[in-house]
Amino acid sequence: MSELSEQEQELVALRSDVEDMKHIIIEQGVQMVQLATHLAATNHDIQRVHQMFESMNSVELRNPMGGKIFLMEEQ
Repeated sequence: MSELSEQEQELVALRSDVEDMKHIIIEQGVQMVQLATHLAATNHDIQRVHQMFESMNSVELRNPMGGKIFLMEEQ
């Protein structure tokens, strides 16, 4: 097999670089999806806690021991 010309060698090197970049881009895409999923879950948790506190802003809560707990509403 004859040696590759300089242009062919550059082309092979470029293809290799492009393949490397594709792998990096895919890896970063996966990391971005994981981060977005984590942020969505965190936001969901924050919203749940917020809703829980809003519902607790009612006049009374049931105490597991049987009594009532009264909460002051914010003025």
